[in-house]
Amino acid sequence: MLDNSAEIHAKINDAAVYVNENLAARARLLVAIGSGDAASALLDGFSIADATPGTLSVTWMQSSLARADVHLACGRFDDARALASAVRVDVECSPSRSYFKGYEAQSALCEGKALMLMHHTADAVHLLERALELGESLYDRDRSCVLADARVALANAYADLGERDHANELLAQAEMIHATHKELGEHIKGPLRQLADRLRMHT
Repeated sequence: MLDNSAEIHAKINDAAVYVNENLAARARLLVAIGSGDAASALLDGFSIADATPGTLSVTWMQSSLARADVHLACGRFDDARALASAVRVDVECSPSRSYFKGYEAQSALCEGKALMLMHHTADAVHLLERALELGESLYDRDRSCVLADARVALANAYADLGERDHANELLAQAEMIHATHKELGEHIKGPLRQLADRLRMHT
């Protein structure tokens, strides 16, 4: 279906931002099945337009965050952190920051995850808190798997810092979201299950 969508975008000469969204979605599927190198190659097809003075390039942000996610999945944690951080800082400094909450949330989450995997939990936790705060203002708090993912990441950070009550609270919230969906991929269910096992080992 995504391949068909890409063909349609090309035939109608669709705006780059929509073509990029299709490429990013296809890259996420490749990452989910363990084909990180293929995902990285696919993202070479991104169309990136320079920002006009005083603005942000949406296509640059899309490309940077899509590549950051692939780097994260492939174990290139510092590369992921650098790309996500660049987006986050540019959004935070922009006078149009309020219009880019989704990109700020995504970049903070990716950067926070990368820092966690690099064993810099103290630096990661405030980013993960910010990602969750922004996400809760954008997505359905009871059904969004994006929010569940952010809660799992933050719960792991809290567990590292010994804040197990907060971690368990976030775990419960993420579990309730997952329970509202009949089918979820292993790439979504796995991190939640690992967190649950981790917390239950220390109860």
